[in-house]
Amino acid sequence: PRYDRACAGIPPEEAAERVARGEAHTVRLRVPAAGGSVTVVDGVVGAVVFDLASVDDQVLVKSDGWPTYHLAAVVDDHAMAITHVIRGQEWLSSTPKHLLLYAALGWAPPQFVHLPLLVNADRAKLSKRQGDVSVQAFRDAGYTPEGLVNFVALLGWNPKTQAEEGARGGSDVEVFTMSQLIAAFDLAGLNKANAAVDRARLDHFNAHHMRRAAAEDPDRLVAMALPFAAASDAIAAAGVDLSLARHAAVFRAAVLLQVDRARTLRDFGELVAFFFADPPVGAVEGALRALAAREGVAA
Repeated sequence: PRYDRACAGIPPEEAAERVARGEAHTVRLRVPAAGGSVTVVDGVVGAVVFDLASVDDQVLVKSDGWPTYHLAAVVDDHAMAITHVIRGQEWLSSTPKHLLLYAALGWAPPQFVHLPLLVNADRAKLSKRQGDVSVQAFRDAGYTPEGLVNFVALLGWNPKTQAEEGARGGSDVEVFTMSQLIAAFDLAGLNKANAAVDRARLDHFNAHHMRRAAAEDPDRLVAMALPFAAASDAIAAAGVDLSLARHAAVFRAAVLLQVDRARTLRDFGELVAFFFADPPVGAVEGALRALAAREGVAA
């Protein structure tokens, strides 16, 4: 329900006296009379006109004296000289209130950019109930910073889109380092449509960045893989202590040999465990017989 402006007609002197007596109160944004409109010029969806009749007198300071998000966000952004407010599309409907606040305070508003929502494969809004949504959860699942950043950067942004619109840096390239992303990113490449979170695509990017790390900084890849492998059931079953120098050396070599088969850092436990196990006697004898038969000699 909308606020009925029950207290809007209280004279300022009376309001001040009642506040001084300790009477509970709030501070609201007084929206101009109905009949006008507010236009939000958004960096993704363009100009959106909101009828003032649909904008409520938002509470700015609660009865406990604390500011609401709307007031705090506007004041904080202005104090920090924020030039661009980039956030999810669900905040677009709140932007008229923020523009009215900027006008009431006599401040120039920043550029607003409302990004498309992240959705699951079934096009439902991404939520904790349906899978990992926090950075820590993805880290715990074995994704590298480079792989996750590359994947997230392309959710709602397409370098080909900005090429088509004449912006700089557009290309068919999808695998980026952080420095390449910084150089290529442009708001012109943002899409209006919601972005689907495809775990298989994340695996693809992560695998690519792990292979790149193996070639460019192998010690870092080994260090990232170590805690995942050490905690794996496969390494525990093999009775391996990766803190021992002789095991650490084998582990390093095994990681670099198996990196092409890994999709996440968690994969390395299973992929390298057999390097520490003695092959079954039967398997050795079978291999010798096969070799002897191939060479035409008695086993």
